Amino acid sequence: MLTTEPIMTEEENHPVLRISTSGKILYANKEAFELLKRLNYSGRERLPEGIIRSNKNILNLAADEDIIIRTPDYSVEFSAVGFSEGGYISLDGRNVVPANTTMEVESAHD
Repeated sequence: MLTTEPIMTEEENHPVLRISTSGKILYANKEAFELLKRLNYSGRERLPEGIIRSNKNILNLAADEDIIIRTPDYSVEFSAVGFSEGGYISLDGRNVVPANTTMEVESAHD
């Protein structure tokens, strides 16, 4: 079941998601729901396929990298970190920029 109750302390006004290795959304704060709505999220409790396709390691429990999720209006840089003991990947958003701004992200291992 999808929950909006905080699992842990989060940054105010930044999207925060917790997802399973199958892409199921386990937790999303208000800002994350706004982001998903801009991507025509249908509420099927699964991360939109376009996000999964454009971010190859997003469902990997060994994830430890930065990714970008783009909407028509803006882009958000996320830190994607897998927690194998909890069985989920944490996506913590930061650096929200307008769509017409170039954003470059390097892997956390670069």
